[in-house]
Amino acid sequence: MALFVQLDTNWPENGKVARVGIDGAGLHAVALCLSKRGESDGWIDRFVLARYADSDLVDRLIEHDLLESDGVRVRPSDWLSRNPSQSEISARRSEAGRRGNHSKYGHSGLFEDCTKCSQASQPVDVDNTSPLVDVATLANASQTPRKPSQSSLETESESESETE
Repeated sequence: MALFVQLDTNWPENGKVARVGIDGAGLHAVALCLSKRGESDGWIDRFVLARYADSDLVDRLIEHDLLESDGVRVRPSDWLSRNPSQSEISARRSEAGRRGNHSKYGHSGLFEDCTKCSQASQPVDVDNTSPLVDVATLANASQTPRKPSQSSLETESESESETE
């Protein structure tokens, strides 16, 4: 899947971009591309930008509010106001996968009504986007008597014969 960074045709005349010069504008464009590709809420390691420009130019973009910094990493300013967060991207992919599986496995009816596929039937952990486990189900499962396996019966028989 190709990702794109959109630049307004007036971007070169933006006051911040004009103040950092053509080298700064080029580095800003590189930072936008790397931030989009990295899918890490826009954060990129300063070391990665060092391939394209020296540290002084990176600092100049930070001074002119084209990049924000947390020390080791930078990202284009206001990144999350113009781009989805990584958790939103993951949630969209997760739903797209469930919709695809609904169709692939031939579940009848609408996706939204399917108890096997819809989001309502599969609670998701916001941070990890992994299915949550229902505590009540676990509690019931531990109380449900299970049929012993053949290997556990053999082990019990062996240990009983050794004690005799």
